[in-house]
Amino acid sequence: MTEIILPILGILIALLVVIWLYILLPYNMAKKRGRSTLGWIILFWLITPIWGIIFLLIVGNSEKKIRKEIIKELRHN
Repeated sequence: MTEIILPILGILIALLVVIWLYILLPYNMAKKRGRSTLGWIILFWLITPIWGIIFLLIVGNSEKKIRKEIIKELRHN
């Protein structure tokens, strides 16, 4: 019984890691920065996730996101 369960469990864990690394992580990072979520998910699939993370951190927030944050801060002051 364990001979069947352990490989299946390993495959499920690997699948969850891949889903997180290639879909959930780029989606959340891009959304937080006001970037195209679908575009960044595709980019993560085309290049390795580590390069995608580095690129997304380098480009930072979109201009639209920055404007919204500035307006929000000005309204609070």
